[in-house]
Amino acid sequence: MINPVFANGKINGVLVTDFDIDDLSTSFYTPKRPVLWSFLTMYLQDKNSEEVIQFHTPKYSSFPIIHYHENITRYYTLNVRLDFQYFVLNKLWLLAATASGE
Repeated sequence: MINPVFANGKINGVLVTDFDIDDLSTSFYTPKRPVLWSFLTMYLQDKNSEEVIQFHTPKYSSFPIIHYHENITRYYTLNVRLDFQYFVLNKLWLLAATASGE
């Protein structure tokens, strides 16, 4: 990633950063909700070529029940999908917690 550095309205230099797929995954990881992370699919999509940069996929997936996308630059779209299994597991957890509380 190349970013210009400005001083008094003029380019004073260029800041170059490099990151890989693991860095992207780490930046979006949900540490307070690890079960949620287990059911998320996240990828970037190039708007021109439609190529996909996949940086997190669940081990097991059925079908996405939520699909959200956000333009993060004019060239790339971030796509997030949450699998149906998360909702099933969440409801079972709630049912078990309710049943044990009686």
